[in-house]
Amino acid sequence: MKHTVHLFFDFFSRQDHWARRLDVRVKMGIAVALFGVVLGSTHCFLPLMLCSVAFLGLCCLRIPFRIVMARFVPSWVVAFVLLVLQAFVTGQTVAYTWHVFGWTLAVKQEGLALGFLQASRILGAVGVLLLLGAVAPAHEVFLGLRWCRFPKVWVEIALLMYRYLFVFLDEASELLDAQRIRLGYGRARTAVASAGSLLGAVMVRSIEQSTRTHEAMLARGYTGDYPFGQLKKMAKRDYQVFVLALVLILCLYFGIEKEVMLW
Repeated sequence: MKHTVHLFFDFFSRQDHWARRLDVRVKMGIAVALFGVVLGSTHCFLPLMLCSVAFLGLCCLRIPFRIVMARFVPSWVVAFVLLVLQAFVTGQTVAYTWHVFGWTLAVKQEGLALGFLQASRILGAVGVLLLLGAVAPAHEVFLGLRWCRFPKVWVEIALLMYRYLFVFLDEASELLDAQRIRLGYGRARTAVASAGSLLGAVMVRSIEQSTRTHEAMLARGYTGDYPFGQLKKMAKRDYQVFVLALVLILCLYFGIEKEVMLW
């Protein structure tokens, strides 16, 4: 399980390909533009198209299909739940009704439209984020955030969280294996109790680890100022790629939005 965890997060972003060789600021700028397209879209077609492109892009980067699915499935579940909730609670015009155990469930047209739009935005944004994570290692993203003048303390916290996320996942994996060996998940009742004890143990170890980490940083001269490296100067090719990508994104957005409105 340890190897699966490591492959799931940061291994594939270090592979050598043309997208990996682009400057991280270019990739982050393109991602921000795509986020703007997703949030500004008034129809579900464009966000769903971006989600499909991101899915195919991850597959083209030779990321195993099971890992791609593991990254996308949670967002699909959240989008489906949001769609169902909006369909039942939003709007006035009834499209469908069901009678279940004496209850009348009414699906509204306005809720369906809003639910599809919000669900598609979730899928599109998650797809863009996953594609960015597949072509930009975390340490480069942190440097890019500092270059964008994000508050230094926020970036420090994010860096430490990302660093120790793997540590706690490894510890949770070891505890989970120990519980399974002792048949801690043999029945539903024992599974719930085992999961609760697992979460509690990980929380306690995270608090203990925070204390040890702080003491270790102070012993090494930490005074509240975490040193960050500097990004290289962007090459001319990076500027050209960014401008070209931005123009294509704007043309795609306005072109599709216009066509959908006319349709």
